[in-house]
Amino acid sequence: LKFNISMLANSPNTAPVAVLNSKASGEPPMQLASAMFLAVRSAVAAARKSLAGNTDWFTLPIPATPEAIRSACLLDDANLSLTATS
Repeated sequence: LKFNISMLANSPNTAPVAVLNSKASGEPPMQLASAMFLAVRSAVAAARKSLAGNTDWFTLPIPATPEAIRSACLLDDANLSLTATS
């Protein structure tokens, strides 16, 4: 994912409530981070429904570590083995 932004040159922010003439440069990264977390949460919900038929509410901590995601998917070590196919 490549996310390039740039500020508009020579365009002061004249809003009376702006902090040191700031521009809203923090909003896109925050929205991107929120979107990623919600996408992971949606994937966990789909995995829970597919693997265990469970549609109950669940809590996913922030940051969503691999261990937390695996636990939220209702997986244990026995479910994480690979089998060879010929």
